[in-house]
Amino acid sequence: MSDSVKSAPRSDAAALRRPPPRASESVRLAAIVRHSPAVIFAKDTEGRYVLVNDVFTHLAGKTEAELLGLTDADLYPADAPPSLPAATRT
Repeated sequence: MSDSVKSAPRSDAAALRRPPPRASESVRLAAIVRHSPAVIFAKDTEGRYVLVNDVFTHLAGKTEAELLGLTDADLYPADAPPSLPAATRT
């Protein structure tokens, strides 16, 4: 190998293979959730909404702050027909 052509030091090569920092993954995921045309939500083990996207808030007619912490029982009347898929109910 000539002096003018050298391989990258091991530390530089390792840095190139390293995955991006977790913060960027969180930002990317948040952007997907926010801009998706699909209804996206997540509930905790008690059935409380812990994540809702803009489509969900639009359909529910409430803000994200109003929805977080609520359960289906808080959102839907007890006598409403069960129109939600069973997988979303707690």
